[in-house]
Amino acid sequence: MRTTALFLWERVLKERPMGTRIGWLFKKNLLLMLQLLSALMLIVALADPSLLRFGAPAGDTIVVIDLSASMKARGLRGSRMDEARREFRALVDTLPAGERMMVIGAGPSPRVLSPLTADGVRLRDLGRSLEATDAPGQVKEAVLFAHSFIKRGGRDRVVVLSDGAFEGAEELPWHASQLRLILVEGRNENIGIMGFEFRRLPDRAEEYEVMVHVRNFTARPIRTSLALTLGEKLWAESALEVPAQESRVVIYPYRGAPPRRAVARLGFEDDFPLDNVAFLTFSEPAPLRLLYVGKGNPYLEHLFRFLPNVRVSRMERWPAKLLRQEPGQFDVIIADGISLPSLGEGNFILINTVAEGLPLKVKGKIYRPRLLSSLKEHPLTQGLRLDDLYIKDALRLEGADGAIVLARAGAEPLLVALERGRLRALVLGFDLFASDLPFRVAFPILFSNAFNWFRPPRSEFPAEQVQAGTPYAIHVSPGGDRVEVKRPRGRSETLQATANPLLYPETVEAGFYAFKAQSRQGEFAVNLFSQSESQINPRVRPQDPTVTERGTGKKTEAPFSLWPLLLAVALILSRLSDRQWVVFPLGFSPSGYLRDRSFAVQSENITRRRCPGCDPGSGFLPQRRTGSQGKFPSGHRVGPAQQKSGAARWSPGFWTETGLGVFSSQGFQLGRLFSRGGSRRNRHPVGASGGGRPDRRGAAGAGSVDF
Repeated sequence: MRTTALFLWERVLKERPMGTRIGWLFKKNLLLMLQLLSALMLIVALADPSLLRFGAPAGDTIVVIDLSASMKARGLRGSRMDEARREFRALVDTLPAGERMMVIGAGPSPRVLSPLTADGVRLRDLGRSLEATDAPGQVKEAVLFAHSFIKRGGRDRVVVLSDGAFEGAEELPWHASQLRLILVEGRNENIGIMGFEFRRLPDRAEEYEVMVHVRNFTARPIRTSLALTLGEKLWAESALEVPAQESRVVIYPYRGAPPRRAVARLGFEDDFPLDNVAFLTFSEPAPLRLLYVGKGNPYLEHLFRFLPNVRVSRMERWPAKLLRQEPGQFDVIIADGISLPSLGEGNFILINTVAEGLPLKVKGKIYRPRLLSSLKEHPLTQGLRLDDLYIKDALRLEGADGAIVLARAGAEPLLVALERGRLRALVLGFDLFASDLPFRVAFPILFSNAFNWFRPPRSEFPAEQVQAGTPYAIHVSPGGDRVEVKRPRGRSETLQATANPLLYPETVEAGFYAFKAQSRQGEFAVNLFSQSESQINPRVRPQDPTVTERGTGKKTEAPFSLWPLLLAVALILSRLSDRQWVVFPLGFSPSGYLRDRSFAVQSENITRRRCPGCDPGSGFLPQRRTGSQGKFPSGHRVGPAQQKSGAARWSPGFWTETGLGVFSSQGFQLGRLFSRGGSRRNRHPVGASGGGRPDRRGAAGAGSVDF
């Protein structure tokens, strides 16, 4: 079908050289160009395009991945950690070009797993290696840590991959523009062991109570079995019913030496198997770290060799700098006959000396003091007898306010115990060389009582265990001692003991750990024992469906629709080409309207319009109006002087050009396409017959358009 636009293009392409066609079209056919642009805008508006972002470019993405124990619970497909890895891989795959990503692991402490990088291969390798720990995670702290990397005023964002089952989840502003949550959900049925311990009964040798604390985190009662294994043998098994959202503590009596290992296990299959088992181990207590400061004492050296589990260091001068830098390096410090500065916290045995800052003052000496037979009742004097103790000379001590005088000679204190805050001290007011105390049975009893007073033995709870994620203190010889630690899953690592105790932080697996050093070897157990992690129900859920992605809880930016802008541009272009407004009915839907009403129909409505006052016979020239004028395609103008009297009709003799003519009368303009055809007499406007009389039916092979 031949249309007006195609008709014009065919003639232009035939009559104009290729080099001047485009420029001629823009110069001579501006109205046609405007109509084509208007049509293009309408067609693009039909597609309903949207702008996802504008203005400043997108910023960096900081991803916080929950590595806490609850991520090992069952998810919709595999574990929750499997779901988190898939979501992380999707984030990396959709990372726009030029943007960077940082990864922070929310384990026992926040840790940067990958700095800002745009390397997708590196990020995918990291995603495949991500593993949840058996410890509680500091997810809230990791989110706050991630916000420290956001540039002020930028478009950086923090994306959190988590199951929402962590403390403080409800306190975070999940609806903030720079914070997003991808919620990894799963099933939530769980019952777990929250405590497992051996307790030694007081004043009873080798009699214990085995205590197991079980909690039900579901909304229904659960019946399960509880089995205790001591060593390699099953020791006890019983049925247990725990009401919904409640706890039960089961106690078993035990007699005899505790085993090397003990395991408690629940027989219920829930969605979080990690807390269904608990571990205990029994090993030798850590050695007493003793520092002797003095010129040497053979009586004390002989005593140290026979005291069990004591490790002695020796110095001649008071190590003030060392004690300031590492105040907890030694359990007990013995100062023998040296001057002392003011003491801070710690445990001290002062022999024939008094430190500054203590309530005791030295006021000279006393000779041949005779001790009273009665002693003050105190843990230091248990089993101690000092009858007829010989002392050549002693310090005269005064001002013992706040101190406990254990033994005195008349009114003069000789044996004093001080306790103030974290400071404990035993003061002997005489020199060991000036008495016969080292030759008495009371000598080792006094020092043994002192060591137990300073550091009470773990007599009530002898098992060695820590919560997952908590550093374990390994007591070894400082300086040069190498410690090999073997984890529950078989991985081993060797550490250098630069301090005593050596703090081992990687307790992220539940089970038995073994360590071995030159001076000592032993075991310790690690358990979850965290109600916040065993409560695997999410504390937070997406609240606003308009800002979260369906199924994942991931926020999305609302796109900016462009069709109103495109429609406005099309209307402006149509107005410029028509010089009239295009009016739409009220309540129209732009996209639906443009689909239902084709552009061809709109164009027909425009091209078939007739101006008021035009001659119905000609249909294109103003009739009976003065002041009419016109302009032909070549630029030739005709005015009122060239009109016939009595009418404003133009002479057919002027229709000798092809192109676009513009005619106006009292502010009204009308454009007419002209076409060459036939003899000079028949050169008329397109659609007009000879003699200047328009053919209402139109000549064959021609057509007319009013603009």
